[in-house]
Amino acid sequence: MTPNAEYLAVLYDDEARDKLQAKWDAGDKETKAYMIDRKWGGLSRNCLGCKKPVSQADAVVYGSYWGGYKNICHRDCIAEVSRLESFECQLIDSNCNDCKHFNRVAGNVGTCADGKRDGEFRVYPANWQGMDCFIHRRGIK
Repeated sequence: MTPNAEYLAVLYDDEARDKLQAKWDAGDKETKAYMIDRKWGGLSRNCLGCKKPVSQADAVVYGSYWGGYKNICHRDCIAEVSRLESFECQLIDSNCNDCKHFNRVAGNVGTCADGKRDGEFRVYPANWQGMDCFIHRRGIK
């Protein structure tokens, strides 16, 4: 069974889901290790995007931007969830890689058009820098 299939099987088996949730809520360390090891983001059957219930037939497993933790979405919501989560995480990162002022020279190397950094430098995606001068390269449309 694939990791996503295992997640969906537990999520839509009422008895297995309720048992696992109860152990999680009670602070059972083995259960927490089991879920964290498998990168299960939670046991909610609500869409990560629209927050409405997701039927098993319409469920798509979504791996989060940071860490790939699994949650579910409707098939029609997953693209928007991915876009919004990526944008939010990039704002938190405030990394030159996603900045309006970054001029890519080659690969992960570029320069700052705003003059806040001198010369060429290397950037890393999905990496927190916390730059105060950060302005996202594109807005939400």
